[in-house]
Amino acid sequence: MRARKFASEITGGPGNVMLQNLSIEELEKRLMQAGITDTKKFLEKVTTDSQGVIHLFPWSGLLNEKSELSDTFRVPCLKEKRMTAKDLDVRIMIDAEQTYFQPAISRLTLELMQKYNKEKAIVFNTYQCYLKEALNEVKTDLNQAQRQKFYFGAKLVRGAYMEQERARAVSLNYTDPINPSYEATTEMYHNTLAECLKRVKELKNAGDIANKIGIMVASHNEDTVRFAIQKYVVELIV
Repeated sequence: MRARKFASEITGGPGNVMLQNLSIEELEKRLMQAGITDTKKFLEKVTTDSQGVIHLFPWSGLLNEKSELSDTFRVPCLKEKRMTAKDLDVRIMIDAEQTYFQPAISRLTLELMQKYNKEKAIVFNTYQCYLKEALNEVKTDLNQAQRQKFYFGAKLVRGAYMEQERARAVSLNYTDPINPSYEATTEMYHNTLAECLKRVKELKNAGDIANKIGIMVASHNEDTVRFAIQKYVVELIV
């Protein structure tokens, strides 16, 4: 919690640094004000664009050839050739876990998207809509995909760790990250799906490639499936 508080003070607010519109010059100034003077090597690796800082740490370094994570995206064919998920036109769905693991999983998944989602959404991140921050997280990741020019893949689920999450929140005395009711979770799921479809429609209306955003509605709920179909028709067909 102390590290998170310090990061918020340095970047200008809570949440993803990308939301703060923080320039690299301002970041250097704030680090100096905090008494951190040896910043040159750190700042060289900060991910930025014309709008400011996107990421503080270059996790893409974990995906180089030495790590051999690229082999995760390969399967042997019957002729003993090596084929990629792209060649086979299949998708890689990265599963979601508890909130105290998820930031690292999501960050790595976005790095994989940036590396592999060049022509289609191959890698998908999973978003658990029983979380209060689900919609905000999807919006942030959609914005990152737009700014860094890669295809975005979202698998939307309700969630699987409610009891663990609530018990941990009580034991460590922090705010419960889970929506307060079934109805609130359904609303979050529908709002998150609607946001994705709205972004697809914006791409389509701008004459851009609509499938830059891929969505998997991973739900057995009849009302949600019905909502997804109706929303799709309204946003993208009518």
